[in-house]
Amino acid sequence: MGKFRVLVTAELIRSELERYSDLFDFVFKGYGLNYEMLDRQEFIELCKDVDIIVSEFDTIDREVIDSAEQLKLIVCCRGGVRTVVDVDYAKFKGIKVTRNRGRNRDSVSEHTLALILDLMRNITITDRLIRSPDIFELHGKMPKEYGDSLWGLDKTSPYIVYRGSSIRNTSVGIVGFGHSGRALYSKLKALGFKVLIYDHNPDGKGIQDSEYRELKELLSESDVVTLHISGNTRDGAFFGKREFEMMKPTAFFVNTSRGFLVDESDLVEALTNKTIAGAAIDVVSREPMDGSEYILNAPNLIITPHIGGSSLDTLMFGTGMAIQTLLSFKDGHNLKNEV
Repeated sequence: MGKFRVLVTAELIRSELERYSDLFDFVFKGYGLNYEMLDRQEFIELCKDVDIIVSEFDTIDREVIDSAEQLKLIVCCRGGVRTVVDVDYAKFKGIKVTRNRGRNRDSVSEHTLALILDLMRNITITDRLIRSPDIFELHGKMPKEYGDSLWGLDKTSPYIVYRGSSIRNTSVGIVGFGHSGRALYSKLKALGFKVLIYDHNPDGKGIQDSEYRELKELLSESDVVTLHISGNTRDGAFFGKREFEMMKPTAFFVNTSRGFLVDESDLVEALTNKTIAGAAIDVVSREPMDGSEYILNAPNLIITPHIGGSSLDTLMFGTGMAIQTLLSFKDGHNLKNEV
């Protein structure tokens, strides 16, 4: 049997794949080559004579699958494979589909941890403050006898107003105990946080009874609530007015999962009415934003542009997962991440 012909349009480390060029005939095109998506017709043409597609963002629907008569395997280099691949039709046609679920778990959990610490210590909020005229009106004169450099000592000074919380006195509630939730758990425990966990299906996930809470209990007990639910298993908003009202008024909310899982109008209301103390989100309902979104004016809100899962480690780990899938398929072994 000759080499499998593999079309690679995903962003992977090309030099790592090319180490296996004696086993596979790689064709590198599209996003992974130049960060530009292929024209649909060009993509369809390229798929016609390949055995395997390694993709991430290209839509692989019935039209593509029907045109790819030699296609045997689709390697989708992301967790949410059904957003871009018609999995059911591929299976109907006898084509295997795999995903790189968990490839960015460390990256997402590290970004989440950074946002939690940011909220706890008011880093972004005070960075904004110090770049605005308000900082010069916030503090009184320094006592002459106080030799250190502070922005005032009275009750309106940043030293008092933005006093942060400490790790050992903070309880973090993780909602969803999948790949990123478990990775975050390990990091939080290592730092000394108290951790509480809710998962809609906790059986077999190694959750300690002392740390597990039903959702209502977790929301009412946590100082930080961080959302790690898969967007593939939920329809519509999971978090809204009811959930925010269950939280402490001093608590923070973090979402590095999916924007549509949170009712943004309810989040803005919770921040505006001080139902919760602050929030940090890496995802929004409409991406990219166009600058007109009302959520941008919400108080005590940190927003990053969906970069939580993007790191060099994610790229390396994802490349390794794709290679392992290709090798397992070639050797006729079970595919670890088959959908």
